[in-house]
Amino acid sequence: MESKDLKKIIEEVAKRNCFKLVNSNWVKESEETIMVLNLQKSNFSNKYYLNIRVFIKGLFDKFIKTDKTVLKMVL
Repeated sequence: MESKDLKKIIEEVAKRNCFKLVNSNWVKESEETIMVLNLQKSNFSNKYYLNIRVFIKGLFDKFIKTDKTVLKMVL
């Protein structure tokens, strides 16, 4: 599978599940959480990794903010 085909599949699945593109991350925000999907290419081979992150708002008194440039941790 070509990398562009994989990226297209990830994009279609993300859009279908209401994720929005922020920089190179697919982000979905709810009242309690922020979910982030990120496709990362290996430096050592032609493999890709799908990084999945879930931020729980207010956990350990940390608040996450999404904007058009970056996901930031606000202490």
